[in-house]
Amino acid sequence: MSNNSKLIGLMALAAMIFSVSTAAGPFDKLTKSLPGMGSDEPAVSATSALDQQAELMDQVSEALTNLSSSQALMAEALGLKEEAAIAQQNADSLAEGGITGSDDMDKKLASSDSVNSAIEQKLDEGTELDEESKKIFAASIPPYGLGSVGMVTSAKTASSTATSLTASSDPAILAKLGDLKTLINFGKAAPSIITGFKDTTSKIIKFAQANDIDTSELEADVADW
Repeated sequence: MSNNSKLIGLMALAAMIFSVSTAAGPFDKLTKSLPGMGSDEPAVSATSALDQQAELMDQVSEALTNLSSSQALMAEALGLKEEAAIAQQNADSLAEGGITGSDDMDKKLASSDSVNSAIEQKLDEGTELDEESKKIFAASIPPYGLGSVGMVTSAKTASSTATSLTASSDPAILAKLGDLKTLINFGKAAPSIITGFKDTTSKIIKFAQANDIDTSELEADVADW
């Protein structure tokens, strides 16, 4: 499986694969530190890029924790007990240790792939939920909003920095490109990640509305995508 497909496997709840306010927060801090995203600096330095990569991993870890928690609830609501257990295990693991590097990120994203596929299949089938399952599915939407917005925001900021890094002729940056592969790879995958979350979010909203579940907060969260 390619790095891009593993990252996309995230989407949806997507993986680890969910409301976020517009007030300043940790993502604003990261965004303002990136070239072309509110920073006063015309270009990124090797030192600041390494700091940004560390912040990115923290942000992605937080987003994936929320997405995994949402997956666990969605899977439970859809009668996918095994997948719900896997998603909950992912959420617990992320909450305890976060993401330790590029390989670890790939493993956690790949782990969510099968869960995401099973959930999306159920969404596509238009499964009708009973009242208890509706409550559980409704509870999955807020963490999905947090996670998906977090992932899209991280992807956009990583893309901006990755573009600056790969276009740089600064010897200090060139010497550190190998140490910045997590940020660069994530930035390169950004278009696919963003598209994936848009598609998955549309499916979730459509499915929820068909089951009379309110999606107004989620729709507001993703309105500017």
